[in-house]
Amino acid sequence: CDANIEVLFDDRKETAGVKFKDMELLGIPFQVIIGKKYLEHQQVEIKNRQSGESFVCDADRLQETLNQILTQ
Repeated sequence: CDANIEVLFDDRKETAGVKFKDMELLGIPFQVIIGKKYLEHQQVEIKNRQSGESFVCDADRLQETLNQILTQ
């Protein structure tokens, strides 16, 4: 893959709030949120931490959607 995207997967047994707070402290620019309500529809949420914008996309189009966001 030549997308040059680094991934930090947080699989700790912590609440979502704790994980989001830690992402803020680390300065993670984009959050990809995979939750039960999205999995039912095979979707994920992408949140731009800087702008606060959120996007929902099909899970199989995640890389394509991130590339579009990053090249804007």
